[in-house]
Amino acid sequence: MKTVPRVGHENVLRSNQSGMESLGQAPSSGYGRYAGLAGAVSSWLGPVLIGVAGIAMAGWTWGTWPDVQIDFGRELYVPWQLSQGKVLYRDIAHIYGPLSHYFNALLFHGFGIGLQTLVWTNLTLLTFLTALLYWLFSLTASRLAATAACLTFVLLFAFGQYVGIGNYNFVTPYAHEMTHGVILAFASIAIFAVYVRRQRRSALFLSGLAMGLCFLTKPEPFLAGEVALGVGLLLATFAAGGRRVVSDGSWFMAGQTFPPFLAFVLLTLHMSPNQALQGVLGSWLYMFDSRLTGLVFFRQGMGLVNWQGNGAKMLVWAVLFLVVFGTAALLACRTRFRRREEAVLVVAVFVLSLGSLAWCMPRLPYFDGLRPLPLVLVGTVLAFLHRLYCQQRQSTSAEARALTVIQVTLCLFALLLLLKEFLNVRIYHYGFALSMPATLVAVCVLTDWVPRAVRKSGGSSAVFLALVSAVWLAVVCVHLRAVDARISPKTVPIGSGRDTFLSDGRGAFVAAALREIDTRLSPAQTLAVLPEGVILNYLSRRESPTRYVYLLPSGAVGFEDEEMLSALVRRPPDAVVLIHRDTSEYGFPLFGKDYGMRTAAWIHSNYRPTWRIGAIPLVDPGQFGILLLLRKPDTRESPDADSAIPARTTGHCPPSVSP
Repeated sequence: MKTVPRVGHENVLRSNQSGMESLGQAPSSGYGRYAGLAGAVSSWLGPVLIGVAGIAMAGWTWGTWPDVQIDFGRELYVPWQLSQGKVLYRDIAHIYGPLSHYFNALLFHGFGIGLQTLVWTNLTLLTFLTALLYWLFSLTASRLAATAACLTFVLLFAFGQYVGIGNYNFVTPYAHEMTHGVILAFASIAIFAVYVRRQRRSALFLSGLAMGLCFLTKPEPFLAGEVALGVGLLLATFAAGGRRVVSDGSWFMAGQTFPPFLAFVLLTLHMSPNQALQGVLGSWLYMFDSRLTGLVFFRQGMGLVNWQGNGAKMLVWAVLFLVVFGTAALLACRTRFRRREEAVLVVAVFVLSLGSLAWCMPRLPYFDGLRPLPLVLVGTVLAFLHRLYCQQRQSTSAEARALTVIQVTLCLFALLLLLKEFLNVRIYHYGFALSMPATLVAVCVLTDWVPRAVRKSGGSSAVFLALVSAVWLAVVCVHLRAVDARISPKTVPIGSGRDTFLSDGRGAFVAAALREIDTRLSPAQTLAVLPEGVILNYLSRRESPTRYVYLLPSGAVGFEDEEMLSALVRRPPDAVVLIHRDTSEYGFPLFGKDYGMRTAAWIHSNYRPTWRIGAIPLVDPGQFGILLLLRKPDTRESPDADSAIPARTTGHCPPSVSP
């Protein structure tokens, strides 16, 4: 049986330089007496640039990351309630896994309740992820590629805001399950790389442990990581003779099953085994539920609405990329100038490319520029699989085969993470996490793997990199301008102390509502905010009397509207806040008119309008407003909820409120 010897990082890089069949890299020219200095500079210059970029982005966007109404209120309210003794799934309804909320609740318990606790923790995790990415791409590509990839991550994904709703960033994500899942998946791949290089089964166990924790977040990162690591394990055993797949796989599975099993045991201490199992499974129960997959919101995100048009856009952008970068690669392969002439050509290519891009980029729908990523990743995975096959037939060094296995695993993970947006790959919305790995792999393709092929042909990789650098700089600039357009209107301070952040114009309405809530309600009174706005509960420190923190069309998958209404009837809140929320993206624009009609009817029958700011909410999709309603004296808790639920009604029941 062939075994793969331990391979140090230096040996892998040396193997890269000695030439690897299809992606061979010519040895770098000697630096003579300056070689040591050049090596020292190259070892720290990249991390310094990445660190400076991260600090600059954090300072520029500071306090603008959360959305004042949508999604992130849940990320604050739920761990706050868990830190006060409530139990997830039993006391608070949730359709994702338990890991993220309990982790954040532990942070609140140890470091104090506040937005800043999550911000500083997420910045720490962001630093860890960036270091992990730098190590992985340095191993599988080069330090130059790793630097370019991590700068792309920090500048475009980590702090980015490209839509009117905040939360699509790694500092205050719409769901911590997504960012935690991506980080854990990358950690699992990094530990797996240690196993492939050194054949340590303990590393394989730890890799499985990380994937087991990832299972307790969201399905998307787990599914992508699980399949990629499964293929990687098969390839690793194939490269080593193919006799250890069962024994090594058992180590991985042992580590992977431990976190879900432990979570199940801990949850059964507070609820029935059936409810605990549902909590551990999280949204796996609803992945293929037609009530969810049939919503316009999710079909639009996947690109299935007008799939012909989305497919055409993917092909058009793919052809454009092929023409631009293919032409540059051919030009670079045919470059046979002396060093001084080559330098002049490099400068000319960079300047002309950047000037052309500066003119055309603002006129292009550049947000569609990531659409060809699935095709790029498919081609990259196939290229590495072919390379591994050739290496195996030619008995190439174990170091080279180990490196190729890691490259396949990383690229396959990036490809599978695109499945949720396959025909609509984008940097904004869910793309901040789902398309991020594929984008970084594409950066490595352009900054390292293609230039290696150019050098192998005897051409000048510097000419190709000049074009790539110009494109990268233009792309970064236009996206940063888009971020500036989104964060500039965020000038309204919300919250106080550790909960302070900046909001757009909605913040003035929310701040006024918080003052009114503090005036009219005692701290012990309960508050329900519908259809979405639980951040008012968190900032006012008033709990909701029911398990449910929002009433959106997507919520009907995990818990029916009838169940939500029954919970309100059983424990009527002391006050209700109706806050405007246009849910047209789900195909049901307004709560009380297009969905949740019985709940709205019950509210208007049992609560009296007391205060309003802005327009009457949930009447006109384009008019924002907040309405505070207090419970009528004759409204009582009803143990028999069914008898108190109104008959089915249609249409909207707007309240009569004096301005």
